Amino acid sequence: MKNKKINISSLTILKTGLGAVFTYAGVSIITSPGRWLKFVPQWIPNPDLILNLTGALNLIIGICIIIGIALPMMSFLAFLTLLSIMIFVGIGDQTFQNFGLAMMSLAIFIQSIKKSEN
Repeated sequence: MKNKKINISSLTILKTGLGAVFTYAGVSIITSPGRWLKFVPQWIPNPDLILNLTGALNLIIGICIIIGIALPMMSFLAFLTLLSIMIFVGIGDQTFQNFGLAMMSLAIFIQSIKKSEN
């Protein structure tokens, strides 16, 4: 039996991983906003509205990244979202995870820009 080569690019793996994280977070924020209230800074007015908007945005970002729709824009938006979390929520248990995800989104952005130039 011959070994068949599977041709999966690193970009596909990054898109699937990051897109799944954002999609899960979006669904979770929308369906269980109470679990996410602790991440909203106290100085933010109307945290319920902010959570609904954040959940919808995360869901859109995640699906678009997985499918590859507007990939440069969505991956850069993911990067900015994660960067804003690190800035406004501060250093905590999730900082290194958010940093890693931010670097994934930046890698997707760079790769998608290079791909669109070719």
